[in-house]
Amino acid sequence: MLNKLNDLFKRKFPFMINPLVSFYLAGTVIFSTLPVHAGLQEGIDAFERGDYGFAFEQLAPLARRGDSEAQLMLGLMYLRGKGVVPNPTLAKKYIQKSANQGNAKAMEFLKSATNNYFEKFSSAVNPFDASGGQFTAGKVDRIEKQAAQGDAESQYVLAQMHYYGAGVNQSYRQSAEWYKLASDQGHGEAMYNLSLMYAVGKGVEQNTDKFLSLLKAAARLGVPEARQTLIELIERAAASEQ
Repeated sequence: MLNKLNDLFKRKFPFMINPLVSFYLAGTVIFSTLPVHAGLQEGIDAFERGDYGFAFEQLAPLARRGDSEAQLMLGLMYLRGKGVVPNPTLAKKYIQKSANQGNAKAMEFLKSATNNYFEKFSSAVNPFDASGGQFTAGKVDRIEKQAAQGDAESQYVLAQMHYYGAGVNQSYRQSAEWYKLASDQGHGEAMYNLSLMYAVGKGVEQNTDKFLSLLKAAARLGVPEARQTLIELIERAAASEQ
């Protein structure tokens, strides 16, 4: 199937890659594939352009009123710390609410999530503390030192910091380099994020083979978003051949 997907990317790359651009910026394919109902469009548009505060303002009321798509998006915002302080408890709460209403994407996400995934994911991918992500010189130095000494988790966090320009100079190239070092040590979330950088050519030269290889490796390690992405690509591959 990986070879089949690779062939499809090479033959139909513009068609296949467009959804992944939004997917990479959002951190998950779910946002670009949700059915859009009245009232959601403003929130989705705001999210995709990076205006997470406005997206939260639009989506939170809908989620609280029981809209399953808004609940899923809000849960993932809490998981990723997009426009809000990361909160794994609220992330799981809203995604579970969405799944309880039969939202297939939410159900698949929860099915793929491993034990303590929400707590581990939030602490790992968000190098921002509850005070708003302010980094002291000492904190940055400590992370950089641990990363240089080969600590995979610190390498992953430093990659995130460089990607967002949090406490360090923003650099997609350096972000990709630290993701690679963490990936080489078997860090699943680093593999997943690096795969997406290869998909869109951000910080690295675009490379479909590396994108799919890293994505598959991350999925095998149990990274839920990697599994969901692989499912999405397989579905698109099947649909394109009908």
